[in-house]
Amino acid sequence: TGTGVAPSHEYDPGGQYTVTLVVNDGALDSAPNTLQVYINTQPVAVAKVITEINWRVAKLPIQFDGLDSSDADGDPLTYKWNFDDGNTDTEVSPTHTYAVSRTYNITLVVNDGKADSLPDTLQLVVKPGLKPISVSYDVIGTLLTIEFNRAVRHNAICFDYIGMEVSNSGMWDFALSNDRGLRANEIAPSKTININLNRDHATSTNLAVAALAEHKAVDLMLRGGAFTDIYGPKSEPVMGTVRVQMITHGYVLGNIGDVTGDGGISPLDAALILQDSAGVPEDEVYPIYATAEEISNLLTVLGHPHDLMLSTADVSNNGVVTAFDAAQVLRISIGLDPVPMAPGGSGAPKKVALKVSSFDNQKLEVTIDLDDVANVYSADMILTYDPQSFTIADVSGTVATAEWLTEYRTESGRLRISMAGASQPVADGSLVTISFDVDGSREAIEKLNLADFRLNGGQLKATIENLPKLFALLQNYPNPFNPETWIPYRISEAGDVSIAIYNVNGQMVRQLHLGSKMPGYYVDKSRAAYWDGANESGEAVSSGIYFYQMLAGQNTSVRKMIIVR
Repeated sequence: TGTGVAPSHEYDPGGQYTVTLVVNDGALDSAPNTLQVYINTQPVAVAKVITEINWRVAKLPIQFDGLDSSDADGDPLTYKWNFDDGNTDTEVSPTHTYAVSRTYNITLVVNDGKADSLPDTLQLVVKPGLKPISVSYDVIGTLLTIEFNRAVRHNAICFDYIGMEVSNSGMWDFALSNDRGLRANEIAPSKTININLNRDHATSTNLAVAALAEHKAVDLMLRGGAFTDIYGPKSEPVMGTVRVQMITHGYVLGNIGDVTGDGGISPLDAALILQDSAGVPEDEVYPIYATAEEISNLLTVLGHPHDLMLSTADVSNNGVVTAFDAAQVLRISIGLDPVPMAPGGSGAPKKVALKVSSFDNQKLEVTIDLDDVANVYSADMILTYDPQSFTIADVSGTVATAEWLTEYRTESGRLRISMAGASQPVADGSLVTISFDVDGSREAIEKLNLADFRLNGGQLKATIENLPKLFALLQNYPNPFNPETWIPYRISEAGDVSIAIYNVNGQMVRQLHLGSKMPGYYVDKSRAAYWDGANESGEAVSSGIYFYQMLAGQNTSVRKMIIVR
């Protein structure tokens, strides 16, 4: 009992009580007023994590449990989980997946319908998922090296859950089982696991054939059971699929275009392929030549004859290395798509012309010109010359091909030039300039010959226009004409050129002095002789028949033309 207007009283936990109040005015008691008081026991929250330690990784489900939470009064409980990443749950045993690896403070509060418990907090370290970040295979040493993102150890001496797929199907083409004795040399936890495949001849054979001979992608598949991390006895349920790189003698093999063997595609690969196209021997050009030869021999022994060096450099896969392969590698190295195998292949052939740009008794300069550079990314050409009279002084690109790579090689009067770019030349016209030192012989110019010319490895058609072997005065055009015409001609040797125009009475009405000209074709409007139909005084001549006579060195020729006013 107690007295006073506002007494306090402490009950033992649990139970229901009847409280009675009676008041007195000094004479009489009041009737009793009764109320029921329920004394609740505060519930207790207990948070646990069920998932084993080595499975507590980002992006994998983690199981929590609150079943050990209690209420002394036996009231049913509700649950409030806070996972410390902005997410909550009300299940007794929820599952939660964390996106980021870090330390989390998870809290659980239970409620018995009357009051919340005090929060129970557990600290959980979520680590990065175990992932293979690189895999390499030394073909000669048959050593498979797997590097993980964190320390790992294998769960047994033999690895029974490693598989390969070589057909890009996403399915295992064959599995490596523990009866093959795949043994790792790291027992203590490490980021790198080395597996000796010497005792598994079938695996080594398939890796070499698939990745090297056929340039197929080879994926190494890892599944639960193959490895375990350092915290517990079980491995990750899924560790993923990774690409295997083929390595031998320090070179990475198997990537088409990677002739340096550094595992990537770069302009250096393009430059080396271009040297091969220009005729430099493979063993002098390619860093991976000896290794590729060794692998090719291995493949032959395994029953899969294959020229690994050719298939690596022959990006266009046409059986021969050309400048077009270098162009493809250049584009890939800077992030551009490869050129289609026959871009713009339809239509009229492009015209390539050998032209003499300058000549004296000591120097000769010629250009190789192209009338249309659309869709052109490479050129391979062979120029023959008299080595007794001419010596190569320089071979260089022009303004149009300034961004291209150029390689050349000379041998016994034969000049091979290979050129390639990631984009087409900036303008029609000269692709390359060739300079010769000359012994003074003019007749040797006649022996210059563009013997071969290929655009985009032969994918684009081209016709060759060599230097003319004979002098010729051609018919003017248009004819008849009014008021102007063009007079085409070709000359086979350098010299002064002039044209005299006569009327039917034999009187010369106009002399056209064209100056010193190099051997070549002067047939289009930009190079042919031009007459405006006027006499020496600038007056238009009358309609009728006229004759034009050309003098070029010791050569002369006459033709007829008609003016119609």
